[in-house]
Order: sequence, then C-alpha cells, then structure tokens
Amino acid sequence: MPALKGEDKEVINSFKKVINIDPGYAEAYYRIGLVYGKLQEGENVITKILIAENFTGDRMIKKWLLMRVKKFGYS
Repeated sequence: MPALKGEDKEVINSFKKVINIDPGYAEAYYRIGLVYGKLQEGENVITKILIAENFTGDRMIKKWLLMRVKKFGYS
C-alpha cells in the first residue's frame, strides 16, 4: 500500500471536517473513497463509497465500486 502523502492526507482530513458538519453529505464520502482508491486501501474504499451510495441511492456509484473491486482485487 502506498504511503499517505501530505496532499492525500489533507484531502481526507478536509472531507472528514465536512462530514462532521454534515454527516449526510455523500460527495464527501465519495471523494474520500477516491483518495483511498488511489492509495489502494480497499476496505476504506468500499466503506466510503457504500456510505455515499446509501445517501444518494445512486446505483452508478455501486457500479463504479464493483469495477474497482474487480480491477484492483479489493477484498
């Protein structure tokens, strides 16, 4: 797993602050999931993306997640 770079950590922390203010803001979970995906942190990707999908009901998010799982072998 690649190390968490300063920029990645800053993005994750910024969106976590957003979630503390508005726990239902799906975009924040989705964006954190993207950063975790970049870092190949499969469990974190799945968790954050599924939270985003639950808030939005957007089936495309789940489809994207399943493609990522297949491509990178997250478990």
